[in-house]
Amino acid sequence: MAKRKYHYEWAAYTDNLCYGRVFLARGRNRDIVAFQAHNAKKGCFVINRERVYED
Repeated sequence: MAKRKYHYEWAAYTDNLCYGRVFLARGRNRDIVAFQAHNAKKGCFVINRERVYED
């Protein structure tokens, strides 16, 4: 069985009662994702590290 190639990216989602869990930003650099999520002005947000497959 062939191994699947992957890399990790950071993803930001809102985390509040008004908007629910809405995707805000994704990227390989956590600082840039945090900056984009903050500038979306949707309130609280959560940044998670996610595995992204390349196939």
